[in-house]
Amino acid sequence: MLIAEGKDPFITTGETLNDIFDERLKQKVADLLKIHKGMTNVANSTKNTLKMILRPIFTEQIKLGNIHENHIDKLKTYNMPVRESLELRTDEKHLDIVRKLYHAIPLYKTKSDKQLVEIHTFLYLVLLTSHRFGELLKLDKENCYIEKGMIISPKTITKTKEDYKFPIPKECLDYISSIESGLLFPSVKRGSLYQIFQRVVILADIELAADTCLNHKQRGTVNHYLSFVYEDIEKAYSKYWELIRSK
Repeated sequence: MLIAEGKDPFITTGETLNDIFDERLKQKVADLLKIHKGMTNVANSTKNTLKMILRPIFTEQIKLGNIHENHIDKLKTYNMPVRESLELRTDEKHLDIVRKLYHAIPLYKTKSDKQLVEIHTFLYLVLLTSHRFGELLKLDKENCYIEKGMIISPKTITKTKEDYKFPIPKECLDYISSIESGLLFPSVKRGSLYQIFQRVVILADIELAADTCLNHKQRGTVNHYLSFVYEDIEKAYSKYWELIRSK
């Protein structure tokens, strides 16, 4: 930043090391504020995430006595809009929306055939299991039991902090079986998911996609959840898949 402003970053005017440190800190904070303010093409949620990540780092440095103020608090926190219910955002029935999304997945194209199969499988798994994409991205081959047609999400990656079993959709079996070890979806990056989903929504010819909340622990409703054995879960998914696959 100093070089861009025509200044020599190696010239200091402080008389002591503390003076030099304070001067450098002020410049770095100023640079940080400029960077955050300049994120004009970045979603507000991402800006808030940046602030959330940096705050504990500065807090720790205050505890260590290296700085005396948490400058991250100077960054603006953006209010996120509360979306209207799905019924107010589209006239289409929920099941019709899911069906359209399902039949649009094969229409999604990429330059790489290998990546195409990976993305298609990931989209099918999101749609047909209604799991959080962040959780699915953490799934490892060792979490999959092909012989039983089942995946067990370990409590270390689930938001509910509990192991969760769910059946593998037939659309995903071949790809998952082909993975020898490691992550199921190593090429799918969180940063590209928004654009991927938006393309599928366009291909499906719908204005908005439905949010899914199956198997989520909603605050205040945890005690009202029913406990299902795996056989019940499998039957429920089978019925759900049958409805989605139909035209």
